[in-house]
Amino acid sequence: MSKIKKNPSGIKIGLTPILSITRKTFIFNLCTPAKLLGSIIIIILVPLIFLLIGNPAYYTNETSLTELLGIVMFFYSFGLMYPIAIGTSAAPLIAEEVNSGTMLTLVSKPIDRLGIILGKFLALFLFGITLSSLSLLVISIGAAIKYPFYDIPIFFAVNFVYSIFLILFFGGLTLGFSALFKRARNVTIIPIFIVIFSYLILLIIKQFLIMTTLYNTEASLYERYQLYHFDISYHLANIYTAIAEAWVPTSLQGWGMFFQIFGLTKNAGVSICQRSGSCYIDFSKTIYANYYFPIFSNIYLLVIGIGLLVLGIFYLKRRDIS
Repeated sequence: MSKIKKNPSGIKIGLTPILSITRKTFIFNLCTPAKLLGSIIIIILVPLIFLLIGNPAYYTNETSLTELLGIVMFFYSFGLMYPIAIGTSAAPLIAEEVNSGTMLTLVSKPIDRLGIILGKFLALFLFGITLSSLSLLVISIGAAIKYPFYDIPIFFAVNFVYSIFLILFFGGLTLGFSALFKRARNVTIIPIFIVIFSYLILLIIKQFLIMTTLYNTEASLYERYQLYHFDISYHLANIYTAIAEAWVPTSLQGWGMFFQIFGLTKNAGVSICQRSGSCYIDFSKTIYANYYFPIFSNIYLLVIGIGLLVLGIFYLKRRDIS
């Protein structure tokens, strides 16, 4: 049986070039045991701690895992850690290969630069799916051991669908910048800066803008100057809650006050009481703070992420990598 020869870049001769690049990038650059395990640990750490310290005596037969961990998953796991893991993994995929000279070897093979980027993006997409699937699986198993939540599959589905969007946005954005910039460390800073600025720095500043007119009908400074157009955390929260509400319609009853800090909900000033006698403050999204429909937030961010990826493709096609 004849053996398949390999060239110095690790790409097998005889395989479809794009799939060969995808395989090599996924196995040797992205899905290494240390990187995969380390990423999973930081993503699941806080949700598992939250589950461990929770007292099952406070749960009822109607307890939803999606509602219980929704805020933690959105803000910590898929707000901070997952985008950073995707971004830092994507950053060196093009820039590092150009600097090391490996890209020169690749372009000498029967594959164009568009195929190289598409192969690497596909590998990044598979890595993101693997990362989110394993992380959510561990959390779901931990939740099943802790308490018989009725919606563990729904919890998995909500967060998995949201993670696919994050891969397309942060992956496309970072890989595009990786093709534009010469140094991988400069690219790495970009997703970290976006996450920290959107979820921490801007969140603090935004509270002063939103709270300016909390108890009257006048538009806040945040609304008056339409800052939500440029607020990535608002768009991400809009997308996440829309996905969750599609499966768990009561999600915002528990999350409403939290998502007010993202500019997504607003205190309607009324209390809603159910027949059981329990009451809650109405933090409405659809009537009082519907700056964007979720589908438009989705399109808006995907245009940014995929647009930067396309820009990186055009730049790399014309870039001198000799």
